[in-house]
Amino acid sequence: MPWISASSMRGLEYFDSELKITKEGLINGSKLALKGSILLLVRGSMLFNTIPVGIATRDVAFNQDVKSITITTKSTSKFILCWFKASENELLNMVVGTGIGAGKLEFSDLKGMRLFLPTLPEQQKIADFLTAVDDKINRLTRRKTLLEQYKKGVMQKIFAREIRFPGFDGEWEKKKLKEVGDIITGTTPPTSHKDLYGGEYLFVSPIDIKGNRFVNSTKTTVTKKGFNKGRAINKGDVLFVCIGSTIGKIAQAGKECITNQQINSIVTNKLNSPNFLFSLLEKHAKRIKNLSATQAVPILNKFSFSNIKISLPTLPEQQKIADFLTGIDKKIQQVTNQLETTKQWKRGLLQQLFV
Repeated sequence: MPWISASSMRGLEYFDSELKITKEGLINGSKLALKGSILLLVRGSMLFNTIPVGIATRDVAFNQDVKSITITTKSTSKFILCWFKASENELLNMVVGTGIGAGKLEFSDLKGMRLFLPTLPEQQKIADFLTAVDDKINRLTRRKTLLEQYKKGVMQKIFAREIRFPGFDGEWEKKKLKEVGDIITGTTPPTSHKDLYGGEYLFVSPIDIKGNRFVNSTKTTVTKKGFNKGRAINKGDVLFVCIGSTIGKIAQAGKECITNQQINSIVTNKLNSPNFLFSLLEKHAKRIKNLSATQAVPILNKFSFSNIKISLPTLPEQQKIADFLTGIDKKIQQVTNQLETTKQWKRGLLQQLFV
């Protein structure tokens, strides 16, 4: 029988887990949640950020960090689950520390929460509608995953030269990154000078590289005077995090910007495509990350970064590859935008329905 714990509480339906117990184990102490029960995580470090909750779609066992709620005939499981998701902020505010780095939801606080129940038919109507929204979110999530898997597979074959576009058959030339363009390590304008900040120019730090290919907005901006304190990075140039826990994160500048000292930028010369270089470094980001020095703060210094060896085709083939992969990235971004819009719409809908 599946034994549900924090590690298996992903999504909104729970029916399996890596950990299993026997019937004897259930008899000797584990608790049983019947099909249709709500399972809620009440202890764990993730409670400081999210409240895992879902429906048991079969009978399952659960550990001491989880509470099971059996739904009466006056309610539907799906409606109560939707209410829990709408109440996540309230639940997050109820989380207390345990002294060992974990969060905890007090059972007495949970029992004291109030909710308003419409009639059973209205509950079912609301639950069915929100389930349809969740189905759309799941479809978009699946589509995004498939596109990302396709991109990963085709990149592997392209950069291994297992497949080539028609008309291209020459050898790829080995070069060092510093031969592809100028390597620029960013710098932070003096923070004590208030006239350097709050302007119209982007100031990119690792926190601004969030998974999107192009950085078009940043947490911090600088004025023209602040911009002149750094080295200008052009639209399309590659940004690679070389210092800190997020070393290996990669993006392209969405517009002219400067960066902080944790980022090395590659301002490509006219013989190379920045879009191709982005895809090439994205493919090898993990390998490059492993070159960083093993110390308290991982660092890939400018010298080591500049001397990384890569293989490059001719510029026309670079552009052909870049256009193809950029097309896939655009599709992924479109699905990502649809997914985020749908999630935001659902959050707003939950507030309107349950608050």
